[in-house]
Amino acid sequence: MFGAAVVMAVLLLLTPPLLHTPFFDWRATLTAVRQSWRRWTIKNEAVAFLIAGALTGLLPLIHVHSLVVLGVVTACWALLFPRPAWIGFFGVMLLLAVPRLLMAVPGDPGAPPEHQYPRWLIGWMSGTDAPPWFWIKNTGLFIPLLLLALLSPLALRGRARLLIAPFSLVFLIANLVKFQPWDWDNSKLLVFWYLASAVAVGALLVRLWRSHPVGAIGAAGMWLSLVLSGGLSLMQFLPPQGPSYVWFTAEQVQLAADVRRLTPPKAVFVTGEQPNNPIADLAGRSVLMSYPGWLWSYGIDYRRREADLSKIYQGGAPALDLLHRYHADYVVIGPEERTAMQPAVDYFNAQFRLLLHTANYAIYAVPAQRG
Repeated sequence: MFGAAVVMAVLLLLTPPLLHTPFFDWRATLTAVRQSWRRWTIKNEAVAFLIAGALTGLLPLIHVHSLVVLGVVTACWALLFPRPAWIGFFGVMLLLAVPRLLMAVPGDPGAPPEHQYPRWLIGWMSGTDAPPWFWIKNTGLFIPLLLLALLSPLALRGRARLLIAPFSLVFLIANLVKFQPWDWDNSKLLVFWYLASAVAVGALLVRLWRSHPVGAIGAAGMWLSLVLSGGLSLMQFLPPQGPSYVWFTAEQVQLAADVRRLTPPKAVFVTGEQPNNPIADLAGRSVLMSYPGWLWSYGIDYRRREADLSKIYQGGAPALDLLHRYHADYVVIGPEERTAMQPAVDYFNAQFRLLLHTANYAIYAVPAQRG
C-alpha cells in the first residue's frame, strides 16, 4: 500500500516535465550538461526530479518491488527522454537505496540457496503451461489489446505510448526473475504493469466505443470479458454467501490498549506466530518472532529462533535462560499459543508474575536475571 503511494507520487512528479521533453535528444542534453557543469543551478523541474529520486531511494525501507518497478521504468524514460535533471534523480536514488539493498540482498546467507534472491524464474508460475498460453488463460484479451494499443496510433499519441511501454518491460522481467523466495511475490511487480497497461487498453476500448455502433458492441463485449471473471470471483467472498472474518476481536483490541498502558514502548514480547498478532499489530510492541511466512518470503533463516520459541513455551530453566538471552520482557499465552505451542501454563503461573489476564489471554512478566 505505501509502496504504491510512493510510486504514484514519483510518477506524478516526473511525467509533467517529460510531456514536453524532446524525444531521444541526447546531443542537446549532453551539451547542456557540459556547459552547466561548473555553474550548476537548480530549476523548479530539477527539484521535482530530486524529490522523486529521494522518494524512490527510500523504497527499500518500504517496498522493494516498487523500487524495481520505478528503477526499470525511469531508466527507460531517461533513455527515451534525456534531460540533465535525471543525473540528480539517479544520484539521490542510488545514494539512499544502495546501502539498504546491500544489506538485504541476497537474503540470509545461512538460508538454503533456493531462499536467496534474486534468482531466475523463467515463466513465473506457468508450471507445465507454455508462458504465452498461461497468460492468455489468465488475462484473456488484455495482452492482445495492449499490443494493439501500444503499437498503433488508434488510441494514444506516440508520447503517451512511450510513457506506458516501459511497464511492459516490468512484465517481462517478472516472468524471468524472482526478487524474493516466494515466487508469488512477483505479483507485486505485475500489478503495476497491469495498472499502467489498463490505461492503454481502456483508451483503445473507448476509441472503439466511439467509432461506430458495431464498435461499441464489440468494446462492451471485450470489456465484460476482462472484468466479469474477476467480478464473479470476488462475489463468492462477499456476504451473505461469503464467510465473514474478524481480524481482531474486541477482547484483543482491549488487550492491546492495556499493553500500551502498562508496558514500556521498547518492551519485547514472546508470542505465537500468527499473522494477526494483537501485541505487534495493535499494541505496537516488538515480538521475539513474527509470522514465519513473512520471514521466509524475505529470505530470513528463522529456524533457530523458532526452535527457541518452542523451548520457551515448554518452560523450565532453559526457557528462562532463553528469555534472558533474547532480552524478552513478557510472555503471552492466548488461544494461538495454546494451540500451536502447548505451553507449560503451570510453570508460568508458578514462576512468573501475572501482568494481565482476560477471558482468553494471560501475559506474564519475565523475572529479572539474577547476578
